[in-house]
Parts: sequence; structure tokens; C-alpha cells
Amino acid sequence: RPEMLSLAPKSGTDIALPGTIIDVNFLGAVIRLNVDIAGTPVHIDTFNDQAQTPPNRGDSVTVHLASRDLLVLPH
Repeated sequence: RPEMLSLAPKSGTDIALPGTIIDVNFLGAVIRLNVDIAGTPVHIDTFNDQAQTPPNRGDSVTVHLASRDLLVLPH
């Protein structure tokens, strides 16, 4: 789920993956970030905070998540 991922470490996040911003979409109160992680596009939803500038296309970022939020599906 896009809202379970973050660009900032949070309590309980134990995984950090490097990525690159592909696209930034403003959806009212939410900003949807499309991030390339090892060749796989991943969506991150974050609140549109006027006090914080969103990342730009091409920016290098670290995506944080908790292993308890992962669901591994057979391929």
C-alpha cells in the first residue's frame, strides 16, 4: 500500500531501500511519488505539507518501510 512507505524513517521501519524519483503527482491533500527501486516502479502516498518541499524528478531518495507490512506474492 502506497501510504505504508515513506521517505523519512518512522518508528517501526526496519527496511531502507535506495531509489530515484520518477514522477510527482499532486492529488489535492496527497502527493503520489513514483519511485524507481532497482528497476521496479513503486508508488508512495504522502500528505501535501506546505512547509515541506516535495522531491523532484531524478532526485535520489531512500524509501523506508516495515517488514511487517510486506506481503510476498508467488510469481
